[in-house]
Amino acid sequence: MLQGEPAADLVSPHRSHSRIKGRRTYQTSAAAWPSRSGDPFSDWVNKVQKYMVSNTLSEKDITWHPTTFIRGDGFLQKVSDLRAQPGATSTCMAAR
Repeated sequence: MLQGEPAADLVSPHRSHSRIKGRRTYQTSAAAWPSRSGDPFSDWVNKVQKYMVSNTLSEKDITWHPTTFIRGDGFLQKVSDLRAQPGATSTCMAAR
């Protein structure tokens, strides 16, 4: 985040084309956000491409769309590929 830059600007559709989430953050978000709508952030977060990093979950665990799995061994390559897309930006969220 740039100093003085509003956090909301960093997650706007114009600033981030995808979100990368760890398993816990994805599961928490997937339980909360799909039922919300009607404001710019919730509408955006529900339609933006999401990438979930997990070695323990499977495709049947994806409940919030659009979501694509990234396995741990493919993480660096996938992030590199995402970064190489012209004009595309991603935000990364993870919990410990």
